[in-house]
Amino acid sequence: MYYSRLRLLGVAGVCLLGVLLCLPNFLKAPSSSLPWRQIHLGLDLKGGSYLLLQLDLKSLEHDRLLSLQDQARQALLDHGLGYRDFVRDDATQRLSFTLRSDAERDSVLSTLRAVPTAVPNEFQVAATGERIDLILQHDAMLSRARDAVAQSIEIVRRRIDATGAIDPSIAREGDDRIVVELPGVSDPERIKTLLGTTARLTFRLLAPNPTAASPGSTMLEDISTHTQLAVQDHVDVDGTDLTNAGAVIDQQSGGWAVTFQLNSTGASAFGNVTRTNVGRRFAIVLDNKVIEAPNIINPITAGSGQITGGFDARSASDLAL
Repeated sequence: MYYSRLRLLGVAGVCLLGVLLCLPNFLKAPSSSLPWRQIHLGLDLKGGSYLLLQLDLKSLEHDRLLSLQDQARQALLDHGLGYRDFVRDDATQRLSFTLRSDAERDSVLSTLRAVPTAVPNEFQVAATGERIDLILQHDAMLSRARDAVAQSIEIVRRRIDATGAIDPSIAREGDDRIVVELPGVSDPERIKTLLGTTARLTFRLLAPNPTAASPGSTMLEDISTHTQLAVQDHVDVDGTDLTNAGAVIDQQSGGWAVTFQLNSTGASAFGNVTRTNVGRRFAIVLDNKVIEAPNIINPITAGSGQITGGFDARSASDLAL
């Protein structure tokens, strides 16, 4: 068969163009300015990691019950109403207490029903004799769970993106699960550790006697001294008020540290508790372990802080994520 020289040159040019387009899949980009596009293979061709995450609904219910208990107590105190024998039952998602006086029944019921919540009809108030019950509603907790999953998807996406994973797939499955697909991940154990770490940060005052547990406090490990400290169960500032966190070099020690910043609500709460508790120790608690427990010398109103503790670059980055 005979082909003209022009046709042969055209075929050779097309083949050369194909080779050039394939090069980025085998070679690193010689310059960041070049259009070095690669074909990213999915799990079916390249392999990788498939993770299924599920929301811990029991933990969510427990935390909400604790915060509702604080709200109820504060509402009663603000209206000059008393209570006795406040009991929390995680198994039935119920708070119970005894009236101080039967004459206060109607005032107590109306005060508790007026407690503000983010979810409509989140709890029911019931009276049986002298006992008052606050019962979390299942449908309301499912609504909170759906919101928590939506927030968690964004958190997971930020954590995954920071690891440099290419073309991750992150999607909701059902009401309480998240599917994560990571094609070509070379270190899946790090991803599992990163996603499986709760890293919940709270700020709590130490008990008046920090060496012995008392009602309303729990003994937690101080990782800097390897001793036990009595930390109040009440959370003064919660990690949900965090707006940013990052790994930086500590200017004083020269080592790695994690900085964080609070939103206006957290900054206000942080300022209030430090303003009214000058001289007391304020514990920084991470996953039920005390990172630091410094004395409050002056009110802290800037809404930002720093955690140090022998981090290297990777551990500080993972903790910030």
